[in-house]
Amino acid sequence: MNFFKIRIILFTIFLLSLSMAEYGGGYAGAAFRYSTNARHLSLGGAMVAEPNWGFHQFGNPALITNVKNIEFSTSFMALSLDRSIQVFSVSGQLPPDAAIGLSLFRAAVDNIGGRDFSGNDIGNFSTSDMMAMITFSRKISPSISGGLNLKVVFNELDNDLDGKGIAFDVGVAYQPFEWLNIGAKLANVTGQTTWKYDGGATDSEDLLSYMSLGSTISLIQDLKIMIQSDTYMIPDGGKETKIRFGGEYDLNEKFKLRAGLNGNKFTAGFGVLFKSEKHLGIQLDYAIDPGYENEGISHIFSLSTRI
Repeated sequence: MNFFKIRIILFTIFLLSLSMAEYGGGYAGAAFRYSTNARHLSLGGAMVAEPNWGFHQFGNPALITNVKNIEFSTSFMALSLDRSIQVFSVSGQLPPDAAIGLSLFRAAVDNIGGRDFSGNDIGNFSTSDMMAMITFSRKISPSISGGLNLKVVFNELDNDLDGKGIAFDVGVAYQPFEWLNIGAKLANVTGQTTWKYDGGATDSEDLLSYMSLGSTISLIQDLKIMIQSDTYMIPDGGKETKIRFGGEYDLNEKFKLRAGLNGNKFTAGFGVLFKSEKHLGIQLDYAIDPGYENEGISHIFSLSTRI
C-alpha cells in the first residue's frame, strides 16, 4: 500500500472524529432531507460519491450516468411518530453518454395534536409534502460527469394551508482511480416555497441550501468506505457542518452488510440481490433507523429492478 493510500485512510479516520449532531431539521424542506431509500439510510447518507442502483439522483444527480438500461425503484417507510414516506423513481439511458430520470417523493405526518394560543385542544391535524423531480446527467469525460435536478415541491397542512416551490440541485462526480470516487453536490439552489393562507395571504421562505462533498474508497476487496461532509447555509446567517460515514461489506454476489453514522446516529441494514432470466436483477434493501431521543425505531424497505 503506497503512502498516498495511507494518507487517504488517515484523512478518513480524522473526518470520522468530527461527527456532529443533526442539522437542518428546523428549516423549510426538512422532510426532503430524510433518506429516500434503505441503502442510503443504512450507510449514514454518505452517498454523494457512490452510485446507488435505482436512486442515483437523490445522492448526486451526476451519478445517474451509472444507470443500466432502464431502472425502476421504490421505497416504503413506516416511520415512528405517525410518519410515512413513499418514493418512486424511473431512470434510463440517453445514448451515447447521458441519462434522464423522473422521481416522486411523498412524506406525511398524521395525528398532530393541535392547540390554540390558550393551550386548548383543537383536534388533530395532518400534513403532507410532495416533490416531483426530473434529472438530467451527462458524461463530460470518461472519468467526470455532471448532473442537474429540477424539483417542484408541494406542501399541504390539513387542506387549510398549502405551499408550492421550485428548486435546483447541481452535482459533479469524478473517478480519478478505480478505487476512489469523488462527488460534490449543491442542493436547493435558489429554492423557495410560497405559502398561501386561508383568505388569500401569501408568505415565502427559502429552502435550506447545502453543499455536500464526499468520496467512496475501495482499498480492501469487497469493502467500501464512504465519507461525506454536509455544510448547511443557514438562512439568517452562518454555516453548520455535519459528517456522515458509511461502510458496506460484500459477503458474496448476493448479500451485503451495511452500517453508517449520520452525525451522531448509528444506522445499519443489508441488501439482497435476486437474479432471474427475465430481469437483469432485483435488489431488496432493508435499513433500521434507531431515531433520536425517544423518537422510536423505524424500518425502511426499498426495491430496485432493471429491465
